[in-house]
Amino acid sequence: MAKPSLFSRSVLASSLLSRVLTATSLGLATLASPLWAVSALAEDIPVTERTTYINVCRRVNTSTEVFNNSSLGPAAARIGTFSAGTTVTLTGILTAGRAQVLLPNSDRSIRLVGWVNATNLGPCSGGSVATTPASSSGSVCYRAITNLAVRSSPNSAATVIAAFNTGDVAHATTNPPTEQTSAGDRRVWTQVKIFNGKTGWISRTGVNGLGSNVTRLPDAQCGS
Repeated sequence: MAKPSLFSRSVLASSLLSRVLTATSLGLATLASPLWAVSALAEDIPVTERTTYINVCRRVNTSTEVFNNSSLGPAAARIGTFSAGTTVTLTGILTAGRAQVLLPNSDRSIRLVGWVNATNLGPCSGGSVATTPASSSGSVCYRAITNLAVRSSPNSAATVIAAFNTGDVAHATTNPPTEQTSAGDRRVWTQVKIFNGKTGWISRTGVNGLGSNVTRLPDAQCGS
């Protein structure tokens, strides 16, 4: 059998080298365009990282729902509720009117990360926890997180005239809401609309103003 000539071997070597270079080029192109690079989609929501807000302390000034997305909805996306006075930490990630926060444990591990209505956050020092602030949309509303009796006046002994079930939405009668603290058990009561133009009172907090029976919804969900 005849051996390949020197010319034939040179052609073969050149062909192999060409294939290696081509494969290398393809590999570099793949590295330059990683698999995790994606195109913008219509449903994408732009967010901003503000470095001066990273690890900044904030205090929740009213009962606030926490969501797993910056749209703050739908209800199925709710992952928890912060009571008024809860201290949280900003991650520095923001979008219009909303902030991503985390709830740290004492050992610096993270208990919860989610999105909240930024208007419900205030500084961690200076001043006491406020009552429900006014709404920019003209109406304040709440979602009941437990079954609630609606009473004729702001105290636990008053006549029950209606009720809200867990998940029902209650609308305050005024903006900011009309609220009173009962003399005996120190519950915070909010006046709400019920039916046929009538009004009543719900216990927004537990005894001594602790805990929360409702969570305030974003202003956009309350209407005007």
